[in-house]
Amino acid sequence: MKTDERIEIAARLRKTRRIMDFVYALGIDFLGDWCWADVSRRVADLIDPTCEVAPFDEESMRLPHCSVCMHPILKPWPNFCPNCGARVTGGGDA
Repeated sequence: MKTDERIEIAARLRKTRRIMDFVYALGIDFLGDWCWADVSRRVADLIDPTCEVAPFDEESMRLPHCSVCMHPILKPWPNFCPNCGARVTGGGDA
């Protein structure tokens, strides 16, 4: 999740007064198929966005990259994606 999106969602959350508005502000369809785990994950991503390094793909020749923004990430794996700022929690090709 990009910083601009996090700021936009935070602004919407500050205006909420009902649970339905809160869920909508997170970008979750209140009337659709959702559960509190979806809400929890979305809030956690706002607080501490994380990603994994997707491994090199020989078929497409795609470099290892951030699972959130697709930005190439090279070894040594950084603590944070240099593009979107998500905390790198693992992945890659060991």
